Amino acid sequence: MLFDTPYYLAPDRKARHAYALLRDALAESGKVGIAKVVLRTREHLAAVEPHGDALILELMHFSDEIADASALEIPGRGEKPAPAELKAARMLIDTMAAEFRPEEFEDKYTDDVLKMIDARVHHKPAPRGKPKALLPANVVNLMDVLKKSLEETKKKKGRTGRREQLVSRGNRH
Repeated sequence: MLFDTPYYLAPDRKARHAYALLRDALAESGKVGIAKVVLRTREHLAAVEPHGDALILELMHFSDEIADASALEIPGRGEKPAPAELKAARMLIDTMAAEFRPEEFEDKYTDDVLKMIDARVHHKPAPRGKPKALLPANVVNLMDVLKKSLEETKKKKGRTGRREQLVSRGNRH
């Protein structure tokens, strides 16, 4: 919740040794540096962490910028799902699990906006997307939905170019 935007840090010619020293010391210690930085006239909280040969400065949110989850109507841990539902949900997660490969994901929104701009520049009509099928507004039986999703995921599993993936929290970068 605290992390926001990463930036690569690069040293100038005179600071190469200090950069390498900081990078290697942070990597060996398993720690990150915390700093305040100013970007575009605004102060930010940031973490400096090693990433391969580089150092990354990752902008962070201050704690008062993060909403408190207790203000939301979230089911508590005492609300237990039925064992069969939990088993079906775990099976679905297992079938969707894969190694995270960021290069497999595309920013379709930006691509569509650029196509519309290009069409306008060349005085052509804007490309139209295909209308999406409406989902039922009243999903009553969660087990039926989980089973259907599990079946569809099993069918897609063999195909290349998968877009839906669940990954472990450790694979952030």
